[in-house]
Amino acid sequence: MKNLKSIFIALVLLGLVSCNKEDRIYKSVTGSWRCEEFNPLYGISVYMVDIDRKKSDTTLYLLSNFHNQDTEESIEFVYAQLLDSTLTISRQTFAGLAVKSGIGAVSSDFTLIDFDYEIFDGVNDISVHAVYSRPD
Repeated sequence: MKNLKSIFIALVLLGLVSCNKEDRIYKSVTGSWRCEEFNPLYGISVYMVDIDRKKSDTTLYLLSNFHNQDTEESIEFVYAQLLDSTLTISRQTFAGLAVKSGIGAVSSDFTLIDFDYEIFDGVNDISVHAVYSRPD
């Protein structure tokens, strides 16, 4: 009996350890994302973004730390709408920046978002390309 219990525990642990990123199944864009962003003024930045569904409107999503703008004092959101496999950001202001437009192509398995958006920082119009991927 003790041997059977040990074998069972070993199999459960092996199952937990063998799960990897490829085994995960995502059903929406909600969750944490690793953003690798490139813009001509600042080069490449890598940071985390969280996407949550807005409770009062299920077609809208809240992106926190968009363009790496969250601080310890302030968490602001950018709103995006998901239709089919396209995430669209309309004109809005957050954290002192103006988002002029944005469009992202979401992969069918919800593991990648290929984003292009335009930001006005008060001085410059900045065209940004970002790739969101699920963190390891």
